[in-house]
Amino acid sequence: MPMSIGQSVIKCWLYGEFMCKITYYLQGVSVGASVFTITAMSIDRYLAIRHPMAFGKIFNKTTTSSVIVILWIVALSIFAPVLWVRKLVTMDEDLGPVLDMLNLTLPEYCIERWPDENGRLVYGIICFVLVYAVPGFVVVVAYSLMGLRLCSIKPPFDGPAYFITMDCTRLVRERRRVARILLLLAILFAFCWLPYNLMALLFDMGVGGDMKLLSFTLLLGHANSAINPVLYCFMTRNFRRAVRELVLRSKVSLATRQHQRCNYFSICLLFLN
Repeated sequence: MPMSIGQSVIKCWLYGEFMCKITYYLQGVSVGASVFTITAMSIDRYLAIRHPMAFGKIFNKTTTSSVIVILWIVALSIFAPVLWVRKLVTMDEDLGPVLDMLNLTLPEYCIERWPDENGRLVYGIICFVLVYAVPGFVVVVAYSLMGLRLCSIKPPFDGPAYFITMDCTRLVRERRRVARILLLLAILFAFCWLPYNLMALLFDMGVGGDMKLLSFTLLLGHANSAINPVLYCFMTRNFRRAVRELVLRSKVSLATRQHQRCNYFSICLLFLN
């Protein structure tokens, strides 16, 4: 992101050809790895809810580490063509000899140069499908199935004699709340990543657009990973209760210190008088 922001502000590339290639390559890899990780987490949660016994036997630290390594290898492979097509160029290369004689240089730009536009379009479609469409479909389906599963499972003590009890009502309400959280996570994933992937596809199709807007949509996509923990925390009753207790404790502590300070000043004034 810092390199991309720098190019958006300065309007040219100042960091050399190696950084031109590696910056955009790692940017794509980070996007792919982030999306694949979110997708794997949704599958992980679905299996933990749908098949808890098998999940406990199959998924351990070794399996998890292997999945993470595979996800990164896939991301590194998908965006490998970026290393080949990213080039550092000037807008008018014919003026090069003249500028050398005058000891001047033209500004350089980091752009993609494909052998033909069809290759660029095909690669853009492949990235859109593999990095957004398929992961997005999997995330939405996994979270939706989790929500349906949580709403459909009856409590173990459910029955005619206990259905109206407070415990049963509380458990059903809690499951519905979790289902709403899962649905919201799926919607947020689609909302955050759609603008960037759609704009990137339009660029590959030659439609064009605003590069600043593309950088903003990339920031919005990465914001999804920051929003998820906040959503988890503030939609969890125990977390909200802990925050409320912390705020109340701070207010009580502040009031106590102010009261002690007033008593101290009162004693000082008493001695002075």
